[in-house]
Amino acid sequence: MKSNNDLLDRLFNDSVWNDSFASSRPKANVKEEKDQFVIELVAPGFTKEQININLEKEILTIKGESEKKEQEAARYTTREFVAGDFVRRFSMPDSVDTENITAGFSNGILEIRLPKREENIDRGPRTIKIG
Repeated sequence: MKSNNDLLDRLFNDSVWNDSFASSRPKANVKEEKDQFVIELVAPGFTKEQININLEKEILTIKGESEKKEQEAARYTTREFVAGDFVRRFSMPDSVDTENITAGFSNGILEIRLPKREENIDRGPRTIKIG
């Protein structure tokens, strides 16, 4: 049986995918709450219509496709960021209820809520009566 820390590591460790544009990947926060996991992904300059979220074979894939295409001839004197297409992938732990994942987008932050299966919600300590 896997511990919660193992599940969190598995959920958020997408480094195994080694996307070729790692430097342009948006940063993500992942947190565990009592009844769900929440992924917050920073995607400034994107609209919700430019972001696609897919789940296939327990892999959650987030793709952003920018309408702004870089001009090849542009000469920068300083370039500290690259805004462009991105892909992030996350493995779903068995405890996620994949049928009820929801997402919202506000102020450049994509929030994906991953509810836990009912049997995986920690109900806290309880007393069991002996019959």
